[in-house]
Amino acid sequence: MKMNKLSCIALTLFAGISIAPVSMANDQAGSGPNPFTDCGIGAALFPDTHWAAVTSNVIWDVGTTALTSATASPETCSGAKVEAAHAAITESVRAEMGVKVSADGYSSMDQLQKSADFYGVINTVVEQAHSDSCAA
Repeated sequence: MKMNKLSCIALTLFAGISIAPVSMANDQAGSGPNPFTDCGIGAALFPDTHWAAVTSNVIWDVGTTALTSATASPETCSGAKVEAAHAAITESVRAEMGVKVSADGYSSMDQLQKSADFYGVINTVVEQAHSDSCAA
């Protein structure tokens, strides 16, 4: 019980410290990207559905990737990879993940391996879409 309180306090402090530089980096307070809706995997998958982006970011890794993106490189939150999450890309990710999930051995993989597969699929699909749009 004591460890849960310490973990909760540490997480709250980390989140507060991580978000502070984002607002300080811009001329106007609050003018930077919202880490949970504009950054991370959640923003890539759900660019127009904020509650889903937040939920995805929190479930994925407690929002640390989104917070890191917003803090260290806020320009990536509105870059090509975030903007690339349109219907065709979403369908491609779903199709690729369908193949992965139905493969033998997927259910015995640990969460880290499944997460790495999911990230790899998203990255590959977005990179392919970006390459295709640049080639046109």
